[in-house]
Amino acid sequence: MYSKNLKQGFGFYTVEEFVRINKREEIDTANYFFIVCVLGSSFQYIYGDKKRTLLHNHALYIAPNKIFRFVNTTDRENIVIVFSSEFYERSLLDAQMLNSELFFRSEPFEALVPIPIKEMRDDVSEKLSFHIQNKTGLEGVVIHNVVEMLITDGLSALKTTPFTEVEDPASISIMNKYRVLLQKHYKTEKRINFYADQLRITPKQLSRITEKMTGKTAKQLIIDKTIQESIRLLSHSMLTITEISRELGFENESNFSLFFKKHYGIPPSQFRQNIFKSDGGTEEPVKID
Repeated sequence: MYSKNLKQGFGFYTVEEFVRINKREEIDTANYFFIVCVLGSSFQYIYGDKKRTLLHNHALYIAPNKIFRFVNTTDRENIVIVFSSEFYERSLLDAQMLNSELFFRSEPFEALVPIPIKEMRDDVSEKLSFHIQNKTGLEGVVIHNVVEMLITDGLSALKTTPFTEVEDPASISIMNKYRVLLQKHYKTEKRINFYADQLRITPKQLSRITEKMTGKTAKQLIIDKTIQESIRLLSHSMLTITEISRELGFENESNFSLFFKKHYGIPPSQFRQNIFKSDGGTEEPVKID
């Protein structure tokens, strides 16, 4: 298995290899994208406060600046592919695919992929070994091709709308960087000015780019991200609404409640009551220690 470090912007590991290199089962994706491919009968991971099970021949797509945890740290069957945007983006279409809702959503996306993952693993391992041993320098091309295939399969499962043709690579690059910055800072920074400063453009320019790429202003994307995370915490955690408001960077519960009601239509307390009722009122969310 290819377990070289990520200096070239990509890696191809078994779960066990990655945990050993990372030295812990909890993973901070930092500036990297992750795709986990299930060769075995299943794969278990923890995201937020919930343990999840992914079945055979599924793929899991995880964005930068996310935290998740492996359950079985001795797993030698399932595959972890790690790559940076700098490694993957070789065309405008690459950038659009990477910047899509496949990765940038409230929770990691899970998809059944049509290719037998075991065959993919064996083929990739053989090709990587050949290129590494013969020092061809083409191992990155192998990983790029398999990542492209998995992203395409994920987008098909997501039933995403067709990409509009964009002729401005600078805009795509800024949009991608904005998504990553938003993932990292949305809890503490809800002003467009902060992100525009980081990207060295004006707030107006940033919003013009986000509207061209997504149909939404930069401010609306901040709101959407905050609402998505609010819904996740209200649905799947045992945090109180006061604790959730602090977790999401609000001064107090009242401000959070007003924000949530304005953008979602009901107060967070009512949302949580509705979730509890829809579950039959018999179970509380499980908190993982």
